[in-house]
Amino acid sequence: MCCVSLSTHISIHCAHTHTQPWREEKCDLIPKLKFDISIQNFKTDTLPSLHHFRRARSSVGLRVLYVGWPGVHVTSEYEKRQIADLLIQYDCIPVFPPKREFDNYLLFCQNMLWPIFHDVMTFLTNPDAKPFNEDDWACYQRINTVYADVVIRTSHQSDLFWVHDYHLLLLPQYLTRKVRTANVGLFIHTPFPSHDIFKCLPVRKEVLRAMLCADLVGFQLFEHARKFFVTLKRILYLEHQMLPNGQIAVDYGGRNVIVKVSHVCLSFDEVVDAAKKMKEIQQELIQDMMKQQQSKKLKILFIFKRK
Repeated sequence: MCCVSLSTHISIHCAHTHTQPWREEKCDLIPKLKFDISIQNFKTDTLPSLHHFRRARSSVGLRVLYVGWPGVHVTSEYEKRQIADLLIQYDCIPVFPPKREFDNYLLFCQNMLWPIFHDVMTFLTNPDAKPFNEDDWACYQRINTVYADVVIRTSHQSDLFWVHDYHLLLLPQYLTRKVRTANVGLFIHTPFPSHDIFKCLPVRKEVLRAMLCADLVGFQLFEHARKFFVTLKRILYLEHQMLPNGQIAVDYGGRNVIVKVSHVCLSFDEVVDAAKKMKEIQQELIQDMMKQQQSKKLKILFIFKRK
């Protein structure tokens, strides 16, 4: 999720799904901690434009912060402060959810939301399938509130919050409950299921209403947005409409929720660099193939001479 401050000091806060954009490696940055952790700043595939703003912070005055789980569970307040102080140097803000609830939250995402959003219903056709797990659903709600608490503490009322993917579908609702004037965007990186599949989710109305608390809901393909419109009409009896500026919106609670179709943007410089590396890789493959062919010829000649 991103929040953009419109004050003199502009800042963007991004919570990207449930993890943060860093890698962990062993090092001795914090020797007093019970585990070794290091930060390696690298580019993600889903937020290249935000990384562009982050790299150009000194010239454009724009700061990008990422909110997410650091990949470790700690209970000591001292260790939490040490990790937070380390990550803020890389524009990252950690979230420390309770381990048991976080594990159940991941189970709900993997076993319930992921199959439904990808139109995979094998878990329902399985005769040994378990019924809907209320405890996992409660943990999903709890973890979304934990993210909301962290984001609210590190943002301003005039910020823009950008929420990513099905891991944090309830976050727009929790943010607007605490900050009524919050500007919230929600982008779904996965496909959106058909109405017949989505209605198999027992908490379908709760999820849709939480998504509509965002000011903008984005999809990668119009097919996904079309299924979203059909689902809203069949379940919540909401119609979409065309605005005078050409945008598509859904009237929910007396406000227009914009629905936008936009592919994940790619950095031109990164594509060019990848293309140059591809040529080098092709040359190396050709040389390897030629060496292999030559070695095969030598083996054939050697065998022929022995006969």
